[in-house]
Amino acid sequence: MQLLPLLTKNKQQKLEQKQLLLNQLFSEEEQVQLVKSLPKMEDSQGNITKWINIIKRIELCIEEEQMPYSRHGQLIAEDILLLSEETFGANQALVDAFWQIRKDEERSATMQLYPVKKEIIQFIEECITYYENNHHRTSITNQDGDY
Repeated sequence: MQLLPLLTKNKQQKLEQKQLLLNQLFSEEEQVQLVKSLPKMEDSQGNITKWINIIKRIELCIEEEQMPYSRHGQLIAEDILLLSEETFGANQALVDAFWQIRKDEERSATMQLYPVKKEIIQFIEECITYYENNHHRTSITNQDGDY
């Protein structure tokens, strides 16, 4: 039995599952924007590095028992919102739909997204919710623009 045809078939099935999920959840225009905007692991620079650094900062907050509403958590929330705006533009519906996929391990795997631990997802949700309920974008900085 040859292993290569099995791997190729498995890869093709995963691509078909991903496309099926994309078709179910996103319009054609949104799919084009996702393909164009989402960072890819093979990218050595750009948004992928920013997202990885955010995840590392969240891991440090969790390790150091920093709460999502802490100053560090709120700076992370602001960075996530800025990076989301860079990635998705002003399309809040696309952001929300993508976030629903991101929170679901099975659907994230189907979309071939980088795996993110549940506690990271929970921290993100909590810090952004707190940020949106309590701050405006400029409220984290003081009048001189310092943190």
